[in-house]
Amino acid sequence: MVVVDTDTALVGQLGDGDLSPALAIDTVRIDLVTDGREVADYRDFTAPDARDWPLSFGVATTAGTSRVVRLRVRAFRASLATRGELGELTTIEPPTNMLIDRIVEVDQPSRDVRTVRVVLSAACFGAPASFQVPFRTCVDAARRDAAPTEGVLEGSAPTLVGTALEAREQACAATPKKGAVCVLGGPTVLGDARLSNVVAGPPNLPVRPALLTPFHMDRTEMTVGRYRKLLLAGEVTEEPLRADPSDSLRRYCSWLGPNDAKNDKLPLNCVTFDLAAKACATGGGTLPTEAQWEHAARGRGRSFLFPWGDAAPKCCSASTARDSNLIDGECGGGEGLEPVASHANKGCSPEDVSIDGVVDLGGSLKEMLLDGGVSYADPCWSGPGLVLDPKCSLPDLAAGRSTRGSDWSAGTGLLRSAFRFVSGNQTNVLGFRCVYPDR
Repeated sequence: MVVVDTDTALVGQLGDGDLSPALAIDTVRIDLVTDGREVADYRDFTAPDARDWPLSFGVATTAGTSRVVRLRVRAFRASLATRGELGELTTIEPPTNMLIDRIVEVDQPSRDVRTVRVVLSAACFGAPASFQVPFRTCVDAARRDAAPTEGVLEGSAPTLVGTALEAREQACAATPKKGAVCVLGGPTVLGDARLSNVVAGPPNLPVRPALLTPFHMDRTEMTVGRYRKLLLAGEVTEEPLRADPSDSLRRYCSWLGPNDAKNDKLPLNCVTFDLAAKACATGGGTLPTEAQWEHAARGRGRSFLFPWGDAAPKCCSASTARDSNLIDGECGGGEGLEPVASHANKGCSPEDVSIDGVVDLGGSLKEMLLDGGVSYADPCWSGPGLVLDPKCSLPDLAAGRSTRGSDWSAGTGLLRSAFRFVSGNQTNVLGFRCVYPDR
């Protein structure tokens, strides 16, 4: 008799306290695996509610067969699964990466019935089991590369569903500085399989789960006025490119000089990454990592298409489609930059405001990040279990860095938050905002 439990969140528990949807499951696939690593039999269990747990089932053993019962146990969300085949049967195939994947080996009992218990740990989410000899599997946070015989318990116990710290959102411990908001920590999802056929920049696949500590993020992008104050106070020394109406590339730069306040409410563009990093450092901050930005812009593990959710944007939703030369005036209403937060609390639905109150993550300006546009297939994004606060940089960042978000000159089709870009320095569609550590 095999009893299967888990400490991650269930789909049926969502909305209950601080449980995050990022690691929520509702389905368990059990494969009986032969010595030749073939699937001899399988069962799917639908178990979205805490009352369904723990699961239990019997495995009949036959005299003369291997003394080892070998199971592959995978827990996942059915909506992320694909259709497959096993022999002549149609199956539901668990997703890659977005699951708990466990190999279990137990000795056949010599007589009577033996009851064993296996706990699927949220800390193992995204860690693939290995069927290369010797088999290896993630058991828990302390045993991420263990033998399949490890972590097999005897007897039954009350369910642990929803108790894992990794499955819950984590509140900020400190009060954010003026102009910043708290972005709760917790599990998150990087990438979006719904955009697999759309090419906008570096691939947003394969989908990766990660774990982020809480942080604070500027509510708006860095403005001209805020940077002018830093420059006049001597906290920074570099000036952005100045606007030049006669230059097609600098025509839409927002910087007019340290003593000109006309554009103070506009987001700052035409800047270098070095300038942006130094500006953030004056307040004890940095540029966001790609994981932090996507966590904030996609609903903290809710995998929103846009910063506000999944509702399709309107022209009033975000500062975008404002270059008639590029997109035939898709939305009209003028050209060039708009003041920050121009599309927040203006009566449009939806509007460019995140779940935490951060504005302009969709439109206005693309935003500079710390990472280097590394593929999500790169090992730096993955690990034996959830990766904590991932950051992935290229050896040489001279060719550009990761940027996120759309901008005032692009069409509404590029507002999706999972799109990834790589941009160079000092363009009129590129700006930045800062993040600050919470603890």
